[in-house]
Amino acid sequence: MDGAGKNGANSESLTSTIGEFFHAAAYSAVESPVNAVGKLTEEVTGVRLLPHLNVIGAPEHAQFGSAHWHAQQIGGAVGSIVPFLATRSVLKSAGLARSVEPGFQLASTLNLGGKSMLIAENAIAGAAFSGLFQDAQGTGLDYWKSKATNMSVGAISFGALSGFSTALKGNGLLQHFIAGSAAGSIAADSRSLLEGRGLATASERFESAYSFGFTGVALKSVDNYMTKSRTQSVQEALGKISDPQVKELHDLATYSKAFEGFGGRVKKQVGAGADSISLEMTNGNILKITTRSLPKEIGSRGFDHSVLEQGTRTADGIAVNYFVQPKARPAKPGDLDALNQTVREKGYIFKDPALDQIGRHNGSPVLLDPFAVVKDKP
Repeated sequence: MDGAGKNGANSESLTSTIGEFFHAAAYSAVESPVNAVGKLTEEVTGVRLLPHLNVIGAPEHAQFGSAHWHAQQIGGAVGSIVPFLATRSVLKSAGLARSVEPGFQLASTLNLGGKSMLIAENAIAGAAFSGLFQDAQGTGLDYWKSKATNMSVGAISFGALSGFSTALKGNGLLQHFIAGSAAGSIAADSRSLLEGRGLATASERFESAYSFGFTGVALKSVDNYMTKSRTQSVQEALGKISDPQVKELHDLATYSKAFEGFGGRVKKQVGAGADSISLEMTNGNILKITTRSLPKEIGSRGFDHSVLEQGTRTADGIAVNYFVQPKARPAKPGDLDALNQTVREKGYIFKDPALDQIGRHNGSPVLLDPFAVVKDKP
């Protein structure tokens, strides 16, 4: 009898802990964002356009460190991913994240290469998510101050999450928990400083780091799933090329064999010429594949587009070279003459001067095809 009662209590404890997880997740994913938007519309228009929901209700704050506390922290972190992903998706579809040049330029100055756009996009999405879906305290001026703080912390936390995820080696969930924890700790201090309270307390910092660590894990898990479902391996992308002219110019079977086991995944083919095939990678960078020998000074001739990575893979004794560049913006008509002048000043001849050979990056024209110029003979 006593044993049965003890097992029943344990079962109830486990059930209630699981319930706390789903309660916190549902509240963070649905009810809290809806109420935040409703309050925002009321502050802007004077009329609450969405009813105040109290179906789920905020979870009662559990004792620090208890099983229920852990369940609430994890559930809340996982639930918040839903409105964040929705915000990021809308921004990407509308092209708004890429159009906010200051965010891109700030990330670029950190020398993070092709990851800079991802950091900028997540920072912008974090600010928008926090501004729309996180509740702010007070009314009138106090409300907008609280809202501005939320947006600032959202940009810092999600931007830092992307930055730390980029900096840490490996792609496992542990690395992303660590990245999220580091970002969460920074977020706690940022919020405390913006609210005029100095640095966060140790308990505030720990709670934010712990919770945001699971945000990092949840976000990476969803991103991994979406990446695999919407992207393909290099081999798969090469296998889909049907253009007879491209097949004549390039040994696609050898390319495909050489790229067996290549870690990067791609979205689609974005170009092909006599020298190389271009594939857009999931991180936005451009992978170019060729059997031509790469110039030793590629990426550093003063007019070249930057090269993030380069290497050689082999198949049946044939060397297949590749290099990765950040995605460039389309060139403007006047850029061709300007870049041609720079090419001549550096002692080269632009043997194939065409607008599709160049692009714009960080506000300047750059050469995309390293084989389009040759050294001028003295």
